[in-house]
Formats: sequence, C-alpha cells, structure tokens
Amino acid sequence: MRFLVKSTFKLQSLALAAILLFATFIMSCEGPAGKDGAAGTTGKDGKDGNATCGACHNSGSKLVSRANEYALSLHGEGEAFMDANRSGCAACHTSEGYLETAVTGADTTVSASFANPSTINCRTCHTIHKAYDSTDWKFTSVAPFTFRYGGHKTNVDLKNANLCARCHQARVLSPALPTTDSISITSNRWGPHYGGQSNMLVGQSLSSLDGSALPSSAGTGHGNIDDACFQCHMRSPLGLLVGGHTFNTAAYNPETETRTAQGSAGCLSAKCHSSVATGWDVDGKKAVTDMYTDLTSVRQKLAAKGWLDTSISNGVYVHDIAKASTAKPLKLKTEESKILLNYIIIIKDKSRGIHNPKMVYAALKQMLLKLQ
Repeated sequence: MRFLVKSTFKLQSLALAAILLFATFIMSCEGPAGKDGAAGTTGKDGKDGNATCGACHNSGSKLVSRANEYALSLHGEGEAFMDANRSGCAACHTSEGYLETAVTGADTTVSASFANPSTINCRTCHTIHKAYDSTDWKFTSVAPFTFRYGGHKTNVDLKNANLCARCHQARVLSPALPTTDSISITSNRWGPHYGGQSNMLVGQSLSSLDGSALPSSAGTGHGNIDDACFQCHMRSPLGLLVGGHTFNTAAYNPETETRTAQGSAGCLSAKCHSSVATGWDVDGKKAVTDMYTDLTSVRQKLAAKGWLDTSISNGVYVHDIAKASTAKPLKLKTEESKILLNYIIIIKDKSRGIHNPKMVYAALKQMLLKLQ
C-alpha cells in the first residue's frame, strides 16, 4: 500500500512538471508586440451637468416650493390611488394608468391592476428626466379627447388644460337616463362620480327639464378660457395654502371642513371681474350666493322625498348620494331621475356652480319649479 501511494505521488509530480515545461515552451515562442493601431474617432463631449441637471436642481427654491405645494394638494396626499388600482379606475387614480391611457386613448388600462402603483405625481404630468433640461417640464398629454359620459359633446379641447380635463370628467352613467318613463336605481353611487368638472365647464352635463336649451359655457366664458384649469387653480401661490401646485382656490381648514380664505388671483388677472367677495360673488352681484341658496333648497326637497341620502355630507354637501341599494331600489320617473341626476352632477362638480354659473343657475330654477 505504501508503495502504491509513493508511486502515485511521483506520477502526479512528473505530470505537473511536464505541464509547466510545455507552458514555458509555448510562451517562449511568442514574438515581440506589434505597433499600436491608429486612434479611433473622438467622441462628442457630454453635456455639462450644470447645463442639464442644473436646469432644475440648483440653488433656487422653485423646485422645492412646488414640491411642497403639491404635497398639500388632494392629488399629493395619495389617498385616491390606494383603493382604485383597477382597470376601470387606474387610468386616473394611478400615475401608471394615466400615462398608459394617454398613449392608448382608452378609458381603461390593459392590466387589471398594477403591481406597484404610484399616486399622481410630477412624472404623471411632466416629462421628467427625458431630455434633462428645461423641456422636462413639458406636459405629458394635452391631446383632445372624447367624453365618457354618453349623449353629450364628443370632441373636447381645452388646450393645455386637457391634461387635467381628461380625468376630471364624468364616468358612464349606469343605468342611463330612461328613454321610457321609469328607472330603477340599485346603487347609491349612481351619478357622474366625483370628477365631472370638465363636463360642467364646457356645458355638457345637465339636462333641461322644460325642453328649452340650457345656457352653456358660451354665456359664462369659463369654458372658453385657454388653459382654463391653470388660470384659476394655479395662479400666484399664497404661501402653501392657495394657488400654485396646491390647485386650491381657497384654503381648506380640515378641523372645521370649511374654506377659510380664497385665492382670486385667477379671476382678477384675466380682467374678467373687477372684484371677488368672500363667498365668491363677483362684481358686486350675489350670483354664487343665490345659486347656493337654490342648491340647498333642492337638496332639502330631494331628501324629503326619500331620493337623497344626506347622512354623511359635510359643509358643502359633496358626499350626498342617491338613496338606493339592491335591497331597496329607488324607482323614479324620467323627469324625476333627471332632477336627481342634475343635483348630483352639480354637487360632485364641487364648484358651487362657479365652473358654469349661467347653466347651473338656470338648471336650479327649473328643478325648483318642478319640485314645488
């Protein structure tokens, strides 16, 4: 046994020596190195970081202040995207869904949901880190679009404000207003959802109750203002409370659920109005106050009829919903359903009629007359 071990060791040593000797022989055959080849083409110099990144990331406060403003906005709070990551909701409730449908033009996303959804943010609206210069602030989508809400204006073009309007529109009504003389509503969510501002702005949402045409945006000017959303909601920030990227037109006090101040810079800068009072009445008139009075009267009448659930409303009634469920359907005649829907549309618009005063004022008068 000892002999075999020694023999094996000798054989391994001889094999290793042979390998080393062969390697040395091969290396000794290598000739001298050749001359270096010609130099390649000189590449283009990259952009100076100060001329690219510095366009936004600099010692100025613009980027910081806008980020702080946005953090105080309802968009920036991020609550809306957490429970709305579904194909029919994600297009407006998530950044990924918005950017996808801005390209496809669809109202729903391809995926049933996104694995890692994010709230609406800077990259939703701006082409951040595309060119790494000032053009990164360009808007991602300002193309005209078609309203989802059927039977109304189809070609919508509010210029740059299309960025906002494509999401701030009414959803499809289900069930639709009846063509016969009755309707059975089985959901308290019946109505335009919470985002029908662009429909209201261009005068394509409310139904006439007497056959006459309701005044549209042509009579108010609000729907004809270029970039309308920006002109009123993003003018001259008042600290972090109003304007700018807060999108607020009035400072909101969450403790009292009231608006405690207002930013009328947009109303005055366009020289449309000479003055704006605390209650948003303009030019010394009481139009908004009168509209709110009529709206309150309609609300009380609808609640008394058992058509409207006002139990979870706050100071501006935005949570009023149809008093309906699968177990207790709300059955209405055609005209009655139009009255209820008109009220819900006005409430969910959240502007107290300001987006389209003449149309809302006329519709409320019709509603009160029918509810007598």
